[in-house]
Formats: sequence, C-alpha cells, structure tokens
Amino acid sequence: MQKINRLKSFLIGTISLAAVFMLTGCQGYEGYTGEYPELFSVAVYSIPNMYGSISYEVVTEPLVHYLEEDEYGRVLFCYSEEYGKYIDGRNQGKADYGGVNLVICQGHDDEYAYYYNGNNYISSPLCEGNVIHIYGYVKPPAIDKPYNDFTEEQISKLKAENDWGKELDFDKCAKVKIVRKKS
Repeated sequence: MQKINRLKSFLIGTISLAAVFMLTGCQGYEGYTGEYPELFSVAVYSIPNMYGSISYEVVTEPLVHYLEEDEYGRVLFCYSEEYGKYIDGRNQGKADYGGVNLVICQGHDDEYAYYYNGNNYISSPLCEGNVIHIYGYVKPPAIDKPYNDFTEEQISKLKAENDWGKELDFDKCAKVKIVRKKS
C-alpha cells in the first residue's frame, strides 16, 4: 500500500511539473518583434546560415540595429545572432555559431524588401573582442560602436558595391517577402 501511495505521489508530481513547463517555460519562439521586419527579412534570407533567432536555453530574437541611411533610402544596419552553450547564467565566451554583420537594404514596400544578392553584407565571427555581443538572452541596451568589427575599407567597399549615394536601381535587386520569422 505504501508503495502504491509513493507511486501515486510521484506520478502526480511528475504530471504537475510537466504541466507547469508546458504552460510557462516551453513557449515557442513567435518571431522577430522589433521595429524593422524588412531589415530582419533581408538579413536572414541574404546571409548564409542565419536562423533568425538566438538559441541557448531559450530561443529569442536576434539583434537588428539601424545604423544609417543614404539620401535615396538605402539602410545600413547591423544584424547579429548566435547559438551556443549558456552555462550558469553567463556565456563562457564561446559561441558555437554566430556573427556580427553589416548589411544594406536597398529599400522596401509593404510586402517586399530589396537587396543586391551576394554583396549586400560583410561579416565578422563572434569572438571575445567583438564590440557587439549577444550572450544568451541578455542583450546590450545600447550599441556604442557597431562599426568596430570592420575596417573603413571594408565598409566603403560594401557601400560602393551597393551603390550607396546613387539613385536606386530595383532592376539589380533581389527581393524577399517581409516576415517576422524565418520559415
């Protein structure tokens, strides 16, 4: 009888714990909630191996940081995501995967964002010296120097290859549907 009571208690406890996890801790990632879904869309579909989220113990949205705009509406922005091991409330400085990217979006309408395929971004792998780091789900409140991972020459070349400061030419562009979650 005592064995049966212990088994009942164990099963009730296990089921209760599973219900708590299902209701609170195991909610799925709903997608990017920030103010620049057109920039998010360009980044996740034009840069190889981007997932559109950050994953440690939980999945959260990546960093999309608007930097500057030319006189024709092109936007230079920073996109960063990483995947890695989150241990004891802090990252150990070793992301399994990730990067900091400067990206150019040529423009957008209500449905699509436009970019030059293949040369609209430059990347720097995440490392201990990066200015922009996303450790787990703790994001920096402000980014002071987002260009520090790249040389002036790299940034100038990116802008030149994307006709920065020139009239827009949508015939040269690839387009991507604006989304908040990569499918």
